[in-house]
Amino acid sequence: MSKRGKTIKRVRPSKVVTIKLDGEYEGWTLDIRTPVPLGLLGKMFSAYDAISAAGEDAKDKQFDAILLTLNFLEKITVRWNFVDFDGNPMPLNEESWEDIDLDLLMLTVKRVNEELTAVPLAK
Repeated sequence: MSKRGKTIKRVRPSKVVTIKLDGEYEGWTLDIRTPVPLGLLGKMFSAYDAISAAGEDAKDKQFDAILLTLNFLEKITVRWNFVDFDGNPMPLNEESWEDIDLDLLMLTVKRVNEELTAVPLAK
């Protein structure tokens, strides 16, 4: 409605959460926007399960899941401090997501998954 003739713009509440990586990637961070839309979240969890699957039959599904995961992370990430092999900052874009290695991707997915499953559903 309006308040004294001014239109009030409604927006869905959200917050930015910092994900901290560890191990070889100690000091690397990315900021993600939460809450994640349910459709996108469901696709991410399915992709995570497919990537974690073992066996010869899983390879095609794993590749498709990796692409889906990159798309998911690109949509929810608002900032990061990732660098390339020369130590240069990587811009946050689709090309940079495609340039990261599988170890970094899997650690990132694991930490994001931990953060998203730790968020309470209701207060």
